[in-house]
Amino acid sequence: MGRDLDWKLLAIAIILSIIGLMSIYSATHYRGSAMFDSSGDLFNISSSLWFKQLIWLLISLVVAVFMANFNYQRFWDLAWFLYVTSLVLLILVLLIGEEKSGAKRWLDFGQFSVQPAELAKISIIILLARYFSKLMSYQFSDSAYRSRAYVISKTVLVPILIVFIPVLLIIKQPDLGSSIVLLPILLIILFCAHIPLKLFSGLIVLGAGVMPFLWHFLKPYQQRRLLVFLNPNMDPLGAGYTITQSKIAIGSGQVLGKGWLAGSQNQLNFLPERHTDFIFSIIAEEWGFLGSLAIMCLYFLLIWRIIEIISKTNDLFGRLICVGLVAFLSFQILVNIAMTSGIMPVVGLPLPFVSYGGSSLLLSFFCIGIALNISKQHISF
Repeated sequence: MGRDLDWKLLAIAIILSIIGLMSIYSATHYRGSAMFDSSGDLFNISSSLWFKQLIWLLISLVVAVFMANFNYQRFWDLAWFLYVTSLVLLILVLLIGEEKSGAKRWLDFGQFSVQPAELAKISIIILLARYFSKLMSYQFSDSAYRSRAYVISKTVLVPILIVFIPVLLIIKQPDLGSSIVLLPILLIILFCAHIPLKLFSGLIVLGAGVMPFLWHFLKPYQQRRLLVFLNPNMDPLGAGYTITQSKIAIGSGQVLGKGWLAGSQNQLNFLPERHTDFIFSIIAEEWGFLGSLAIMCLYFLLIWRIIEIISKTNDLFGRLICVGLVAFLSFQILVNIAMTSGIMPVVGLPLPFVSYGGSSLLLSFFCIGIALNISKQHISF
């Protein structure tokens, strides 16, 4: 049993978060960021977004350290409890949640808001890891193997149902981005759980066939985003405005960037949502291609460290949890960078560790803490 902590993994996450703090400050500092008023008294620093993010970062670090020393095996017994709790919170957010920009995604607790969809992501990863590790260790009888319906229900239908319920609740908010994240988590865990290849291929084909019918379930603004992705010039001052400004910001950074606090698209308020979903555009404008490449290399190293944990961990439950973490983090990173660059439609996903948002940051470090604990239990670095 290993006892050494993977300090490199934790250090990468902290460096990304510091970059995020700098970018959030740059994106919001003009909004009354002075620390003292004219009389020299402290000027409501707690209302500053970068300061709130700093508080969340400190809390997240405590959570990561706690999780690194919390035996992840206990999640085996807590899996269903966490899953049901996330469903209850998702229902509560629809009933009493705080509405922002026409969406109910947050439960308000004074100065801070919590997004239950973030808890749903980690609870599904843990539950699917428990489900498949138990299923894979169970020896089917010959009669069970002869029953195709039994195999399909156990290996495909039950996991789909586990994911489908929170997906519906999250879409209802509406939050298309968070609901989409749950799908690659399911698919990657299914693949790594070695379900029959015919079942996995059939599931992919079925999913692809259903996709066109989902168009009718999208909100009008979500449909416009997809149409704008196909034809960016159809609504340049409406649905296409943000992505147009984002691409201008990224392109204007060129190789070395314009420097911290010197980006025109940022400082002149051309780019909406720049401290949340489009924070990568700020990084690209201020630090250029080299800065963007550097942050992508940091993400690659972070994911690679978790993949190393997967390859060196013998415990099936811990390995599948790490598989889910890789699927979750990789998908959000790729989609966020791709959508800010105009390669994918805008679906509203934050950039892990970097975008403003306490729930997202807390979840990201929670994931790192679990990975640290799994590596600590089974690997000596």
